[in-house]
Amino acid sequence: MKIQDGAGKGYEVQVNSENQLKTSTVSESRQHHVSKEHQKAFQVSTNLSVTISKQNLLLITNDSSESLVVTYIRLMTVSADATNENAYFTLEGGGDYVSGGNSITPINMNIGQSREAVAIAYDGDTAIVVDSNFVEFDRNYTANSMQSYNKDGSLILPRGASLLITHTGSSTDGTVYARASFYFANGE
Repeated sequence: MKIQDGAGKGYEVQVNSENQLKTSTVSESRQHHVSKEHQKAFQVSTNLSVTISKQNLLLITNDSSESLVVTYIRLMTVSADATNENAYFTLEGGGDYVSGGNSITPINMNIGQSREAVAIAYDGDTAIVVDSNFVEFDRNYTANSMQSYNKDGSLILPRGASLLITHTGSSTDGTVYARASFYFANGE
């Protein structure tokens, strides 16, 4: 008896002496698979000069019918004065963009591919104004100069939902940076 593929291409499986199928596997991260096979993995980054107030640093809104899955966020403060126990980053969700900010284009991580992200992103070079419905779900004080959030796909934005990254400063010295990596998933 042979086990062959249903497409008639002649692919067969082998069986060992213990009647087990012989197989091999290739393991890759979900983000790598989506980038390689579908060209739907993206990254966006920005930076701002620090102020003594809350600044909306980066806003990403899903404008696709597919879920936007955030896999990695990196935050960094450059300057010893700005890196202290009184300054912090927040990750917030659930609200809506009102105005401001500069539109930025997420970069396709499958370099050379022309597919664009169906997401709207703004940096805070000019003040991003949002409504009051954003809810903080994570906070990190900048006593260390760089923080990474490896969300590994646990942060999911359905159509119309947004991720807001803010920085609250206690100095006017230095620069803050934010980077977010994400992909689009259609429930596969």
